[in-house]
Amino acid sequence: MHKTACLAQNNLVTVLNEAVKQYPRTEKILIVPDRTTGNHTLQNLARGGTSWINFNVKTVTLLAADLVEDRVIAEKLQPISSIGSQAVLDSVFNELADSGNLKYFEKHPVNKGIIEALTRTVRELRLCGITSANLKSSFINSHKEADMRHTLSKYEKIMEGHGLVDSARLIMMALGQLKKDGTKEGCKYFILSRHYMRGIEREFVEKLCGKDLIVIEEDPAIGLPLPSDTWSAGKDNGPQKCSSDIERLRWLFKSKESPKPFKDGTVEIFSAIGYRNEAREVLRRICVDNVTVDNIWGEGVRFPAL
Repeated sequence: MHKTACLAQNNLVTVLNEAVKQYPRTEKILIVPDRTTGNHTLQNLARGGTSWINFNVKTVTLLAADLVEDRVIAEKLQPISSIGSQAVLDSVFNELADSGNLKYFEKHPVNKGIIEALTRTVRELRLCGITSANLKSSFINSHKEADMRHTLSKYEKIMEGHGLVDSARLIMMALGQLKKDGTKEGCKYFILSRHYMRGIEREFVEKLCGKDLIVIEEDPAIGLPLPSDTWSAGKDNGPQKCSSDIERLRWLFKSKESPKPFKDGTVEIFSAIGYRNEAREVLRRICVDNVTVDNIWGEGVRFPAL
């Protein structure tokens, strides 16, 4: 089903560079977890000297929204963000708790944590195609099952009654549109092998992209099994090659079998107490090395306290 692009250390840009040359005028879409990551990747592509046209970055939700845009407008529906979903669930939780319908989830003076947890849970359930009607009785605690069913049911009624659509509903609508109209041809889709997704998200991407989905294989974490929802690259690239310290990071979870250090300065490790001191030390090192802002990139880094 998928074509494969082999990935050496940090060569996502190299793979996309080859795609630009192979499909110069074809519409190309890089499927990403968030647009910031995708835009940064295309900026690096241009900064490396590769000119490109017809290359877009899309999340799964944006792909679905594009497909059902006419229907959303015609039915006067209102897409909402994850923050909007959380606001709805905040209202749902307080209403159910105040009416005495919740037996497992207790209301406290401050409920921020439980609201955020419920929001993530409801999102994951809906993205797996689970509703209040088909929620299985597999909970250890029967009160928790009843509370989740009440919460899901109330959430669904509010969303339906106010014409609100979250990401799960958009994707379900898009799946229905694909069954009706078929897939769009003449477009190439790119996705990283470790862009994890499941349920209706994965089903939608598979049906939308079909044979035009190109999986970019990322470096393995040697010593750890691949998650079940990894996109299959379809072949084994053989023994891993290593030519720098940064490439030795693949053996982080199997360090006894890692190649010898190169001491080439591609990796610097330091310790700091707390997020603030980590950020300060990173900035100090950036200043010492005279690194320009355009060449700074943090992957998977979050400093919530800042």
